[in-house]
Amino acid sequence: MLNLGLATGASWLGNGLWNAASKRLPLTLSGQMIVFETLFALLYAFIYDQRLPRPLETAAILLLVAGVCWSVRQHADDDASGAASIEEKAQPSVH
Repeated sequence: MLNLGLATGASWLGNGLWNAASKRLPLTLSGQMIVFETLFALLYAFIYDQRLPRPLETAAILLLVAGVCWSVRQHADDDASGAASIEEKAQPSVH
C-alpha cells in the first residue's frame, strides 16, 4: 500500500509540477529540464547499487548539469536584454 501511495502521489505531483513548469518556461528551456529526470534516475541507481559514480559517470553528470546551467544563463541574458529594450522603448524621449 505504501508503494502504491508513493507511486500514485509522485506521479500526480510530478505531472502537476511538470505541467506548471512547462507553462511558465520557454519551450527550449523546458526541454532542458527533462535532464533532471535522467539525473535522478542515476541517483536512485547509485543508491540502489550502494556505490559512488565512476570518474567517467561523474564527468557525464557534470557535463549534463553544465549544459543545463549554460542554457538557463542564456535564457536569463536574453530575458534581461529583452526587458531592457522594452523599458527603453517605453521611456519618453527628451529632445
